Amino acid sequence: MEDKLLTLKEVADILRVNERTVFRLIHGQNARGVKLPATKIGTWRISQKALTDFLVSNTNLRVLKRQGNKK
Repeated sequence: MEDKLLTLKEVADILRVNERTVFRLIHGQNARGVKLPATKIGTWRISQKALTDFLVSNTNLRVLKRQGNKK
């Protein structure tokens, strides 16, 4: 199975945040990224698996029981 590498913009669009926020997540080691030596400053990528792992470990899921109407 191929794990696609996403750009910071793609991740930012998925999370609905600014690219700078994604960059801070990587540098704060909250999310795992890969720096490619494509330019002087480098180009960052995040794998789909790393993004999924980040979301799973940082999401607080709460299941609410739905109660029926009492009459």
